[in-house]
Amino acid sequence: MAEQLVEIKYDEAKLARVRKMLRDIPQGMPRVMSKAINRTATSARAEISRRISGRVKINISAVKKGIALHRASYSRWQAVLDLVTRRIPLIKFGAKQLKTGVSYQISKLEGRKRVTEPPYPFIQTMPSGHRGVFRRHRPTTKRLPIIQLLGPSIGAVFEGAGKIAADVQQETSKKLEKNIDDQVKFILARR
Repeated sequence: MAEQLVEIKYDEAKLARVRKMLRDIPQGMPRVMSKAINRTATSARAEISRRISGRVKINISAVKKGIALHRASYSRWQAVLDLVTRRIPLIKFGAKQLKTGVSYQISKLEGRKRVTEPPYPFIQTMPSGHRGVFRRHRPTTKRLPIIQLLGPSIGAVFEGAGKIAADVQQETSKKLEKNIDDQVKFILARR
């Protein structure tokens, strides 16, 4: 089982007050909680994506694709953000072709790195349209097989970033309270 990196809990006393306010509305409590949790999880995914792309030289849309959101429902008041463990192709990290090898930059805090040992890597667009950084499987072969070079996964970047989880957890707990209050006001106003 994977380790939980961020967990947000809501105060039981506040939850009892919300339940009391919505007791006359059919399905009021599940509706409020599922919508508030889903909005909070969506904003947490955006915040995590923004912070990761701030540390790593990769665009924010690629980071968002690496974070799967499993939404809350009326019966299950829990949303889960899964960080994909599949490694990201090295081409996404600003790879550039050199005379012998390829340079790339993963961290914005560090400079560019090079892959220059034989068999020399190269940037190529495949007939399918996929562009990547590749290397021959054996130094003596001139043709196939080739392997694609990969960088870290979103999960590895998140775990290596340290303070992101604590900061996101603190901000998200405040957003959850606000989202619950907003949903209660919305449902009571429509009544």
